[in-house]
Amino acid sequence: MFGKHNIIAIALCIVFSAAIVGIYVHEKLEQQYNYEVYQRVLPERERRQAELNAKKEALAARREAAHLDYLNAAETYLPGVAFYSDGLMEDTGGGMEFRTTVASLIRSEVCNPATVAVDVRKSPNVSAYASYLPIIFLGGEISLDDPENMIAVQRQYIAEHDRYIVVGATTGNREQMSALEAAMTAAHGDKYINIREYMSTKGLPSLELEITGFDREAMNEGRIPPSLLKADGIHLNDNGTRLLAYVTYDRMSELGYFNEIISAKNLYDEADEAEEAVANN
Repeated sequence: MFGKHNIIAIALCIVFSAAIVGIYVHEKLEQQYNYEVYQRVLPERERRQAELNAKKEALAARREAAHLDYLNAAETYLPGVAFYSDGLMEDTGGGMEFRTTVASLIRSEVCNPATVAVDVRKSPNVSAYASYLPIIFLGGEISLDDPENMIAVQRQYIAEHDRYIVVGATTGNREQMSALEAAMTAAHGDKYINIREYMSTKGLPSLELEITGFDREAMNEGRIPPSLLKADGIHLNDNGTRLLAYVTYDRMSELGYFNEIISAKNLYDEADEAEEAVANN
């Protein structure tokens, strides 16, 4: 006969075995349940993943198309800027500072360096620079007393361009330059920058520079203040040159010369941000 302890041991073994079997059966049932749930949700997961992949592909295609439109807009509306001067802006020093500052503003605010080319020539070359936007700064070697001739020379550089900038002379006072400036305004409208008038009224205040007695005297006569000119009283110094560059850029912007490119760039930026947002989710 079994002893009392043996019976207890056997009972414990039976209970333990039953527990193991119960755990095994429970795990199997849970696995079966999980598998069935997985089988039910799998098509939904696959559908959602397919939709996400399709959305990513569509956004990538949209971004690529927007980028191409941006590059095409830059190439169409501003493939390059041609600076023309007859000596009023030297090839080095002030002239170089003027050109590089304008180019830098365009590149940083409108197009990247790959989409804008900037060249400089002293004589009109319509065939080579026909698509470049001309910025014309004459007055060093052409008489300022003959407005008709000055405008005729400018038109050689303008050619068939609807978009261009003409910068006025830096010499003379309000009275001396009135006839020429009136003719320039009539010929070019807002595309003409009367830099004498601007710098004799707003130049030093816009740069927050101190106005000396000599500056005040010049400004009262409508002359560019000495603080913006080199010692020769004709060529702009560093402050004057940089100011001219900003005024030129601002006028181009006011005239809408960058509108198409900026609009295309905004669409590209939006497409780029949308693609990145989905990729990060």
